[in-house]
Amino acid sequence: MSLIPLEEKPFGQSAVSNSLGFISLYVFDASGHRVYLSDGALHRGAYVDSPQTLARFDLPANTPYTVVAAQQNLPLPKYSFSFSFFSRSPLTIHSASDSLTFSTVHNGSWTTRTAGGNASAPSYPSNPQFSISVQEPTDIMLVLEADRQDIAVHVTMIWANGERVTVINSRDIVGGSGDYRRGCALAELRNVAAGKYTIVCSTFQAGETGNFILRVKSSSRCEIRPVLAETAGRLETRLPTLVFPDGVDRMLAPVTVSRLTRLKFVAKAGNAAGRPIPPKSRPSLRVSIERGQGPNKTLLVSSSEGEFSDAPAGIRTADIDITPDMTRMGGIWVVVERLGGRLGYDAVIVEALSDSQVTIGAWGTGDG
Repeated sequence: MSLIPLEEKPFGQSAVSNSLGFISLYVFDASGHRVYLSDGALHRGAYVDSPQTLARFDLPANTPYTVVAAQQNLPLPKYSFSFSFFSRSPLTIHSASDSLTFSTVHNGSWTTRTAGGNASAPSYPSNPQFSISVQEPTDIMLVLEADRQDIAVHVTMIWANGERVTVINSRDIVGGSGDYRRGCALAELRNVAAGKYTIVCSTFQAGETGNFILRVKSSSRCEIRPVLAETAGRLETRLPTLVFPDGVDRMLAPVTVSRLTRLKFVAKAGNAAGRPIPPKSRPSLRVSIERGQGPNKTLLVSSSEGEFSDAPAGIRTADIDITPDMTRMGGIWVVVERLGGRLGYDAVIVEALSDSQVTIGAWGTGDG
């Protein structure tokens, strides 16, 4: 049998409340290892406001269990306590250990800029993200703890080469914590192949702010680093809102640079006021960067591998290097196309992200 200590509150406390708080005992069939969520307890004691509590249970021989001292609403940040064990035969008792050898702790926060909400929210890509590099097949546990118990949280790991996740495809999800749950989320991933992945920490509602701790536990050493924001080190150029005229499904604008420039475009379905629109009204879009127009045009890069998409977080091209010579020889054009739109209603919000100044002309029509 093993035990784990009463966990300390991970964040600074405000004024001590007048509440006495409650304590309880849990028992888990966890091979004597530390547990992080109360799900699946063999014994779940009632929470009481007395200074002691009792758990009685029968155990088979030579089987390790984990005993947890749990608390709710204790007013102080730290308490001392003692365990007493009574049995008809000898017991071996020690502090519970982690089932995985390596462990790192990463602090973060959801701010007004980074509280992106769930995967259906247009702002999902702005959530805090971490890259994780796995050198060999590894078991991984992700534990996300929020400093607020009133917000529902989720953690997931995605095959994204350690880069910022902007769109989630089910085939790219390595694993996650399941449904959003208040205060804490846990994801257990078995035999993760070597490679680079991205961890996304999110709240259910966009705009819910707070601090969090991400604990990454693994059976082999992994390297974890924060992922920079999509706009980090970039100039953001907001184009005039694009409104498709009746009967037009393709619009374009000329792009000019004065020096070698790394450039990408982001397009989101919106309305004439520049605000996102609900899914049922959202057209499928494709944004591309083309060189020249007419029969000799060249497609340089296109969003979503050339497919149309109605992703709530918008669509993006990959980064591409543009030189001044390219803008003179046939010109460089940003092209936005729609599929299944509403005549005369669809509007698109387009932004250019670049490492130096770009000039973008007025929207026009053209068949390419």
